[in-house]
Amino acid sequence: MQIDDHCVPARIELDYTSSNAYAVSLHLVSPRPCTAPECWEFARDLLAEGITQPAGLGAVRVRPLTQDWITLDLVDAHGSAILVIATDDMRAFLGQTYRLVPPGQESFTLDWDDALRQLTR
Repeated sequence: MQIDDHCVPARIELDYTSSNAYAVSLHLVSPRPCTAPECWEFARDLLAEGITQPAGLGAVRVRPLTQDWITLDLVDAHGSAILVIATDDMRAFLGQTYRLVPPGQESFTLDWDDALRQLTR
C-alpha cells in the first residue's frame, strides 16, 4: 500500500452494544469531504479474524498490514476508504466488547419474541 496525497486523516468511532451483540458500528469522521459513507455496520467476528489473517469478502474487508497495523477496507456503490488502524487499539476495543458479551454468547442477548414479531409484521 502506498500513502499519497489522497490520504485524509480521519477519526473513527467504534460502537458496540449487547442489544446488537453480533455487530459493530463504525462512524467515520473526517475533516475533509470523503467519498465513503460515514456509517458502517459489520460483524464483530470479522474484526477479530482480520487482526491475524485477511477476512471479509464483501463491502468490508480487514487484514493485517504489519504486526502493528491492520487495514479496514470499506467499499460500496458511493465510494470507498482504506482505514489504517493500530492493532493494539483494535484488540483493546474487542476486549471491551468481550467483557460485555463473550464470544459465542451473542445469541443469548437476542429478544427472540421481538425478532419474531418484527418478521411477522
